[in-house]
Amino acid sequence: MLVALWVCIAYSIGGLALAVRASLLFMIPLSMIWLPDLLARIALRDDHWDRDFSPPASGSLVRIVAWLIILGVPLAWLLLFRAAG
Repeated sequence: MLVALWVCIAYSIGGLALAVRASLLFMIPLSMIWLPDLLARIALRDDHWDRDFSPPASGSLVRIVAWLIILGVPLAWLLLFRAAG
């Protein structure tokens, strides 16, 4: 619901092009909220034979970061646009 509100605000500010960009931008944080455990297990390493094991991030940490992105990025944009114009 919150993402739909941000996309509607983007549409009212910049038209269809900005609304499409905003909706594509929010796909990553939404996937972090919907699939946190799966995304927490993904490790971007080139060396699979590395003996040093680091445990994956917890799913709740991934979900918290996603909510911070969804809440923080649009608010920062709105504050910057308000200050600029």
